[in-house]
Amino acid sequence: MSIDILDSLHAVVLAAGRGTRMHSPRSKVLATLLGEPMLWYVYQALEPLCAARVLTVVGHGANEVAAIFPQQAERFVTQSEQLGTGHAVVQAWPNVLGAGAEYVLVVNGDTPLITTRAVEQLVSAAQSAAADLAFASITPCDPAAFGRVLRDDAG
Repeated sequence: MSIDILDSLHAVVLAAGRGTRMHSPRSKVLATLLGEPMLWYVYQALEPLCAARVLTVVGHGANEVAAIFPQQAERFVTQSEQLGTGHAVVQAWPNVLGAGAEYVLVVNGDTPLITTRAVEQLVSAAQSAAADLAFASITPCDPAAFGRVLRDDAG
């Protein structure tokens, strides 16, 4: 992967949602797996690539998220009203532009299985294709509970 992209890669982590399907009063990114909040795993994956260039959009439970991640709190952007994913990105966008970001990675804060390698592969594939926009998807065994990405024979 080009060092140029890594030098200018910024990330926006979406961590403002309520997690109503989780039936918990806590922010969904604070649900724990193996003793750590889901958001911790996302930060671990991004750390080697863009540690100081990670913004986190918080909303529901923002104070609790800040208490658990005080080292990240100075880079929090507040989404006062939870008006959806696109709105969350819009809340962070002035900060992203103000930081001079050339490449921006948007990551859901409740994706604890994300890895540094997966992010590197996505960025590398986007660069190779000279893509203006790229996204990663999965092919679950049972897609019934997930959104869908339909692909043609060429992928």
